[in-house]
Formats: sequence, C-alpha cells, structure tokens
Amino acid sequence: MRTHFATLLAALGRQTGQDFVPDSGGACGLVFDDLPVTLQYLEADQCILLYCTVGAVPDGDAERLAFYSRLLRANFFFRETAGATLAADESTKLVALQQAFPLQALDETGFLSLLERYLNMAEHWRRACASLSSLDGSGRSSGFEGDPRATPGAQFA
Repeated sequence: MRTHFATLLAALGRQTGQDFVPDSGGACGLVFDDLPVTLQYLEADQCILLYCTVGAVPDGDAERLAFYSRLLRANFFFRETAGATLAADESTKLVALQQAFPLQALDETGFLSLLERYLNMAEHWRRACASLSSLDGSGRSSGFEGDPRATPGAQFA
C-alpha cells in the first residue's frame, strides 16, 4: 500500500507541478496557500491521515468555553467539517483539523477530490478559529458566519 500512497502523491505532483515524497515514517508535508498540511501514511490502518493546525485555543475561561462549544457543535455528526474532525491539543493549545481516508478505496481522481475538499475545509476553519476570538460568551461569533462547503480554495483540475 505504501506504493499506492506514492502513486497518489505522484498524481498530486502532476497536478501542482511539485514533487511530493514521503519521509521514512510515511509523512509528507505540503503547503497550499500558506496552509501547511501533513499527509501521513498509517501502515497499520492502511489509510492516509491528513492533518493541519487551524487555530489556537483562547486563554480566557469564558472565551475558551465558548470556543470549545463552537468546535463541538461543528463536529456533531460532522455537521460543519465534511467528515473531518476538529481536535484541540491541551499541551500546545493548538486546534487541528484531521481526517483519515482508507487507502485502498482511493484512486487518483478520488484522492485529488478528497484533498481539495479537505483543504477547503481547513481554510474555512483557519478563518473561523481566527474570528472566534471575538466570541461573546454564547458561542456565537460576531465576525464569522458562512457555509464551509461554499468556501473557495484549492483546486487541482
């Protein structure tokens, strides 16, 4: 399956004009529109994990509570994440968007489509997390509203 992962990365390279080669641990770092994203081949699970940092958890108690509430609502049945999951790392206070895809189910076209959707969602949540600093304690932002599925972003075709 590692060969299939390399084939998918080669397809991405043909679309973007870049070379993508995983390291010895199966990770490949990419940057799209100033958004660093890691594609990690998970051999034991035979899947690709995509993850990137999309924001930081606020410091204030009320702001943090409202922020977590907003992320939980977005994650509920993947309502606002298109199948990805938002997660916070307590030690770094960073928020990541992560999504796993079964490798055997992906062909080149499907991979590029899934990656495009993921990148659009990551950009959406990067903007959302930045604006969530203006939460009013109710979990409603005064600065960010919008449908993440309508977010323009990376396109490979």
